[in-house]
Amino acid sequence: MLGFTWYCVGALSVGAVWVMLELSKRYELSVLAWALALGGVATVLFGVAWTAGSIVEGEPQAAAMGAMIFGGLGAAIVALTWRRLIAPSPRRRDV
Repeated sequence: MLGFTWYCVGALSVGAVWVMLELSKRYELSVLAWALALGGVATVLFGVAWTAGSIVEGEPQAAAMGAMIFGGLGAAIVALTWRRLIAPSPRRRDV
């Protein structure tokens, strides 16, 4: 079970980097936007790994708290980064 969890976390990591590369084609991303977005995604992925590990160990309360704290914090970081740094800066196209 835990091996499958690491596989999923790895696949989600690759997917997150791919999405960020696609976003960089549409938006001008500053270093701060890159750092916060990837940090937020890493926090969400840490929450996923924490939750899966806690469930495997038989600690459902720790799993729920890890999902709430780490997953919620990461989602908030990603949402605020999108709202404040990425969305307001579309890439200008010369037509």
